Amino acid sequence: MTTQATSTSTEELASSSRTIYSTEHPEGQLRRMDGTLLRLYPATSLPAPLTPEARTEATELFRQSLSLLWRYRERILSDSRMFLTPIAEPNGLAYLGAFPAATLGAYIELWTLCDAALLTDERGIQHFVTRVAGSPLSGSNRCTLVSEEGEVSTCSVRDFSSLWRPFRGLIRRYRKPQATAEHYTLTEVLTLLSEEG
Repeated sequence: MTTQATSTSTEELASSSRTIYSTEHPEGQLRRMDGTLLRLYPATSLPAPLTPEARTEATELFRQSLSLLWRYRERILSDSRMFLTPIAEPNGLAYLGAFPAATLGAYIELWTLCDAALLTDERGIQHFVTRVAGSPLSGSNRCTLVSEEGEVSTCSVRDFSSLWRPFRGLIRRYRKPQATAEHYTLTEVLTLLSEEG
């Protein structure tokens, strides 16, 4: 895919990064970017860290399931346990290092709010940014995209800061609820969605 991405409607999201980072969630609730409150369920145990092999498998599962997850985005955004599902896709920046695991809800909000994160090619097919990697100083980057048809490709995003800043802000926004509240695994989310569908 050779299309360069730019973003103009993410100015508000990018410029209000302090709001993204500092927004407090009310006790026992998660506040989404649109202000919607979701009930949090107390975690009964912490999940074990993924092995490198399990991380690779989880990343592939995420990429293969992307069109289903996008189709059920409203359902995912309505349940904090689905919203807070950790996604194993590795993201990071030169000089700043690897990002913590993003939540499934953070990805959906990114694709919804950030033009640079959801690209449409000349055939009208949507491509979702699933991995953000590059330099915040030079803007040089190589991001992974997954099409709605399941094709995996890489792309250089023209205005890279319009992608990585909002994404990093969303990851930070949901770190505390993700660390303290119950959440499903991606496999559990996919099972629930297939049972409901």
